[in-house]
Amino acid sequence: MDVHRILASAVPTENGCLIATVGWDANGYRRTNDGYVHRIVMADHLGRDLLPDRSESIDHECHNRDLSCPGGPGCRHRACVNIDHLTLTDLTESWRKGRLGAPLIHRAKTQCPNNHPYDEANTYIGASGWRECRACHRDRERVRREQW
Repeated sequence: MDVHRILASAVPTENGCLIATVGWDANGYRRTNDGYVHRIVMADHLGRDLLPDRSESIDHECHNRDLSCPGGPGCRHRACVNIDHLTLTDLTESWRKGRLGAPLIHRAKTQCPNNHPYDEANTYIGASGWRECRACHRDRERVRREQW
């Protein structure tokens, strides 16, 4: 599908989104025979023919900023094709930024699996980007040193 046709038929909203009106799928995304329209727009913006289906993800930053949007198939941001609202990222980062499923469940936890508090004094962000419990880390390091 031609990017110009996608953008020409898009409807602007008050928050700057451009809502594509072509195509549809059951998950709320706009899809044509050529693929998801937000991926087509991003590929064109980057000067590529296509984006890989699974190795790269496109985050709708308009969704990430709109905390009132519950997400899911009814999310209006899934149809946004405003290039200023789309960010190319890897799947892990996209999953980490999500507000549904496992990321939400883990962020809501106030204690590590060993019941140490996830507070400012006992928590740091590890190299993986996940919260780490300082007390558990100290315990693991102590055991490791004792095994030498």
